[in-house]
Amino acid sequence: MKTTYARILFVSFFLFGLIQFSRANVVIPEIFSDNMVLQQNSNVLFWGWSWPGEKINIKADWMSEEISVEGSVQGTWKLTLKTPPAGGPFTIKIKGQNEIDLKNVLTGEVW
Repeated sequence: MKTTYARILFVSFFLFGLIQFSRANVVIPEIFSDNMVLQQNSNVLFWGWSWPGEKINIKADWMSEEISVEGSVQGTWKLTLKTPPAGGPFTIKIKGQNEIDLKNVLTGEVW
């Protein structure tokens, strides 16, 4: 009886993990959002969560090429964006399994 219960429990956890795997989307913290202001002429650290080994691409309107990074074994990623002089509005696209568009991003003096 105990082994049957253990097997059911194991299968339940396995299926739950499989469901989570199928919904593994790129996620960013809430401090990165539409209408944000980034410090001009600086290096801004972007980070988030993804599936381990997932390729994450970021492209901002002011950049000529997109940059990419892979999710770590822990499912985290980070990279640095060089911001332009004051201006905007810009859009930042973050692509992995899903796509996140940050709209109306401005660069200027952040106090």
